[in-house]
Amino acid sequence: MKRIKLSAWAKQQGIAYRTAWNWYKAGKLPALAHQTATGTILVEVAEEAPAEGVRAALYARVSSHDQKPQLDGQIARCRWPLPTAPA
Repeated sequence: MKRIKLSAWAKQQGIAYRTAWNWYKAGKLPALAHQTATGTILVEVAEEAPAEGVRAALYARVSSHDQKPQLDGQIARCRWPLPTAPA
């Protein structure tokens, strides 16, 4: 389990920080949370496993025909963190 601040948790859930804070104070927060000595509220969340089978589309373009050789470089920079896939 990892701990994140209540504000980050609220953003992930798509709710306002104030709503999350009210839920915490009322004991209705749907996750384990505790307040540190400094007042920060930390929420425990499960660590996410990397999703398998996730696909992404890459788009690259150049503004003129004479820049076409630069296109391969742009695509390579976009692809570097992704596993190699057929073009």
